[in-house]
Formats: sequence, structure tokens, C-alpha cells
Amino acid sequence: MNFCISLLGWFLWNWAEFSIDKEKDEATGKTISFIQYAKSHFKTWIGSFFCILLLLWAGWRQINLDPFEVVIGAKLGWNDLYLLSSGFVWDAIIFLFKKAKKYFVKKEQE
Repeated sequence: MNFCISLLGWFLWNWAEFSIDKEKDEATGKTISFIQYAKSHFKTWIGSFFCILLLLWAGWRQINLDPFEVVIGAKLGWNDLYLLSSGFVWDAIIFLFKKAKKYFVKKEQE
């Protein structure tokens, strides 16, 4: 059941991203098909799909998210609704990776 919930979250996140990108492309006068979009975002879909496994593992272990209290300002604990967030988790990982890369490049130039 948890896998189905995670898969639903993965699908909804990726469908929302597709809809947003399609609207942006249509606003600029370009048309994009679903096949073209799928080819250009295949790695993102695979990465966010593997986040499903990460979240299922975290849920199975009942990993506590309270260490993030410093950032968020509230104790989170664990909730099965987090299983819906595979797309968000993947985007957060990519965002943090880019920030870290930018930081280290800047440090190297100093």
C-alpha cells in the first residue's frame, strides 16, 4: 500500500511539472509533445522514482525528521504522508547538490 501511495505522489509531482513546463513552452510559442518532454526529463523521473525507495526505507525504519527542526522550526517526527513527496525530495537533493557545487567552486577560486 505504501508503494502505491509513493507511486501516486511520484506521478502527481511529475504530471504537475509537465503541465507547468508545457504552459511555459506554449506561452513562448513552442509546442512540446509528451514524448519530447519524457526524453528530456528521463533522468529526473528515474531519480525521483528511486526516492520512492528511499522514502519507503525511511518509513520502514520510522526515521525521525527532528534533526531538521533547526531549519524548519518545528519537530516533524515521521508521518506516512511523507511518502507522497518523492518528487519534492529529488528536487531538494538536486538543489542542495547545485548549491554545494557552487559553494566549492567559489571556495576553490579564492
